[in-house]
Amino acid sequence: MINPEILEIVAFRESLPNDSLSLSYTHPNQLTVFNTISVRDDYFLHSPRRTISDIISASEVSKCVTMCTIMSIDTEFGWYYMSHRSCGKKVLPHDMDAIKEKYPGRKFLKHLWKCEKFMLLTFRVIDDSGEAKFLLFDKEAIEVVNQTAAQLTEAVNEVQDPDVLPLALSNIIRKTFLFKIAIQTSNIVFNSPAYKVIKIITQSDMVKEFSKFTAS
Repeated sequence: MINPEILEIVAFRESLPNDSLSLSYTHPNQLTVFNTISVRDDYFLHSPRRTISDIISASEVSKCVTMCTIMSIDTEFGWYYMSHRSCGKKVLPHDMDAIKEKYPGRKFLKHLWKCEKFMLLTFRVIDDSGEAKFLLFDKEAIEVVNQTAAQLTEAVNEVQDPDVLPLALSNIIRKTFLFKIAIQTSNIVFNSPAYKVIKIITQSDMVKEFSKFTAS
């Protein structure tokens, strides 16, 4: 008999969700599910669209997409941090004076050499309904500026003036992008004003299409 209807196979097939996920055989006795939804479909079809007002008033943990304009980048604590390769301790640029006192002279340079730099950007964003703060971590920030924190700090004297933004960051102010953000427990229970960015789309053609799609 060709392709017999084995009960276990039938039961497994019927248990699969009716969505756009595909199965990939990657290892004996192991089936892995991969999400094949495109970035465009994720933003335009699968994720709920929210305004800033909707996001701020949300009462449940969720993820959503929104279109906002970046009005400024908060530099109160700098726009990047350093992480020690050995212990993983995080150091902000504003802490450099204290580090210098702890590690004077060449010890400071040796300590600094053991640190890696990572972007941590806080955007003040607006739309027609209000304003909020969006938190962008290193991986997503690199996708926006196409440079690492180490490359960007070469353009400014980060030790003397950590408030100075590199040109690559200044250039994205006043630009409108698409954000997928996470509304987390900290936002709802503790009223944390900053929302974590999961993905960001900067392509102007998709931003325009999203704007028309939302208006229709």
